[in-house]
Amino acid sequence: MQPMFSTRTLPHPTTAEIPSPRRAPKPSSSLTRKPPPYVRLATWSADHPRWALLVWAVLIAVTFSISMFADTRQATELEMMTGESQRAAILADEAGYVAPATELILIRGDASPQTAQHIQDELAATPHVDAVHGPVQEGGAMLFQVELSGDPETAADRVGPLAATTEMLADAHPQLDISRTGDVSITEGFQTWLGDELDRAMILTLVLTLIILLVVFGAVFMALLPVAVGAAAVLSALGLWATASQLVPDQGIVPHVIALIGLAVGIDYALFYSRRYREEVHALESGRQGEAHRDRTTAQIATEIAARTAGHSILVSGTAVSLAMAGLFFLGETIYTGIAIGAILVVLVAMASAVTAMPALMRLLHRFIDRPRIPFVWRITGREIADGRPNPLGRILHRVARRPWLALGATLLILAMLAAPAVGMRLTNTTIDDFPRAFPAMTTYDEVLDAFPDNSSSVTVVLRADEAGDASADGGTLTLGAGDLAEAVGAHPELFGAVGGLWQSPAESSAQIVVMTIPVPHETTSPGARDALETLRSDVLPDLLAAHPDIESAVGGPIAANVDASASIAQKMPWVIGIVVSLTFLFMLVTYRSFAVAGITVVLNIASTLASFGILMFIFQGSWAEDALGFTSNGGLVSWVPLLLFVVVSGLSLDYHVLVLGRVREFAVAGFSARDAVIAGLSKTAGMVTAAAAIMIVVFAVFGSMSFIELKQIGVGLAIATLLDVTLVRVVALPAALLAFRRQLWWKS
Repeated sequence: MQPMFSTRTLPHPTTAEIPSPRRAPKPSSSLTRKPPPYVRLATWSADHPRWALLVWAVLIAVTFSISMFADTRQATELEMMTGESQRAAILADEAGYVAPATELILIRGDASPQTAQHIQDELAATPHVDAVHGPVQEGGAMLFQVELSGDPETAADRVGPLAATTEMLADAHPQLDISRTGDVSITEGFQTWLGDELDRAMILTLVLTLIILLVVFGAVFMALLPVAVGAAAVLSALGLWATASQLVPDQGIVPHVIALIGLAVGIDYALFYSRRYREEVHALESGRQGEAHRDRTTAQIATEIAARTAGHSILVSGTAVSLAMAGLFFLGETIYTGIAIGAILVVLVAMASAVTAMPALMRLLHRFIDRPRIPFVWRITGREIADGRPNPLGRILHRVARRPWLALGATLLILAMLAAPAVGMRLTNTTIDDFPRAFPAMTTYDEVLDAFPDNSSSVTVVLRADEAGDASADGGTLTLGAGDLAEAVGAHPELFGAVGGLWQSPAESSAQIVVMTIPVPHETTSPGARDALETLRSDVLPDLLAAHPDIESAVGGPIAANVDASASIAQKMPWVIGIVVSLTFLFMLVTYRSFAVAGITVVLNIASTLASFGILMFIFQGSWAEDALGFTSNGGLVSWVPLLLFVVVSGLSLDYHVLVLGRVREFAVAGFSARDAVIAGLSKTAGMVTAAAAIMIVVFAVFGSMSFIELKQIGVGLAIATLLDVTLVRVVALPAALLAFRRQLWWKS
């Protein structure tokens, strides 16, 4: 079998410590054939560094400035729904029903009737307040419900006067504890808290990443460049997303995903290029590259070699990550479409920056790639690159090479054991109940639930009948149906409260609608809430529809939205996973022209991802790790987290996979045996892969340290997956698989 890779794009390996090849390397034509476009682009950037950096900086500035002038369009509540709960919202919306934005005013203490009336009058006189309901009293607590005027989606713009009135009342009645909560105040407080947390996370991430890079390079300039390029990629992608969100609205998570993936990928890609460039410079200066390029400068040769190797790996990896993220489009849901677009944008910007800006920066700083050196650190890390010293990983690889089948089987068995808990995975959605108790509105929210448990959650039932003018008449179909429904839910006091509100469409409407709000005295994601929904959908409503065949119904509200979203994801997840795996397999097959390489890639990706699922479920579905990691378990994984984890891990793990395969391929084509090529390829990339993985783990772990359950689960999950990938998979499983199937790869023997 002839080698499957053309040697015209491959430089000779730059290792002195690797054994000599068993056969003579094929003659390279890289100096006579026209280089591929990405190499020509990198060469142009290096030859015209100031122009290249000017264009790059202008593009970054222009794209980032979009976010300063164009607001990101936020998804409406209707756009975030799916299934029957979305159908209920659509029916109500078409009939003209608009649930007003409401705020709750909680009063604790001994309030006289005159004081209660004064508070109610002041609230009613507040601008942008439509109505004040109450007070409802329970023990020593009093509760007013305030309806805000206008579109509930923009209520945050009009809640200021109510906040001022609440503060004024608290000052006027110091003997009372007066506080405010509700969807608007909780969302407002959460966004402020989350913004502060993200700022802290970004600063901490950049500081820790810079420390890692200083240790990796032992020199200041080389450590600063990847951080700058990664941060620029995130800023640019945020601006591009502000534009894209006008077509696909943001559900609030996309900017966080852009920051999470962008920092990890952007810094890693820049690291891949800069480390390979410096390695080639030291190899050329020490004479290990021979006399083949003596008519060109060291910088020119290092630029071309880095572009052909690291640049090629970056392009392959970035394309693979983008294809994996594109699998989310097949879900057809707003949240996944937005996440996919945001992730693809930041990966493409990071990829383009690595193959254009990095060559220019390397050329400008060519004389300073080892300056200024960090005392003591340079002696350990920088000298290793300069001297081409072997990596200690070689000892492990030699043991794997002696028994590859045993090593591969043992590793897959360990990964399978780690994945076992994923069988019991339960999906849930985050609700207000999962928000951190770090701002006043959430503290008041808990106090309201303690004093008035019937306000825990609710379901909304929409009844529809094609009968003009009959909904409000005595004996009308919908009137009778609504009465029967109220009576039926009243028979289940352990599941439902008294019907809290009933809205009827105008009499002149062609189709009559009744919207009923039914309180549920259980938290939205609790088993009790799910039992209430199941009873309503499976027992109560079927009996009602049998008695009133002219009525159709749909159940919505927060409990239904949570259950429907989780069910939709569970139903579509196998299809999306199959599509992502297929795309990855086909891409690797086209890129490497080997069924074995493509098969090894997808099998290892699936194994490591499922193992991370198992560990993540073991951590978050129970309560044993709550104190250690600072969270309160909601009994499962956030519905969008496992699928996003699978897609992101499938893409990001290819960063290291492609980098390692590219280096192994260099040695294989240069004439090394399968065993020596694998050992040499992994040994030479070990330092770079370890550094890149450490950076990713730091980025993900910082996000995992946040107290918001969504970001904590995705951060911890990605950190675990990266750790598994860089240890068990990359050190043992990958070399074992390559050697076990060596006859199906690109070697003769």
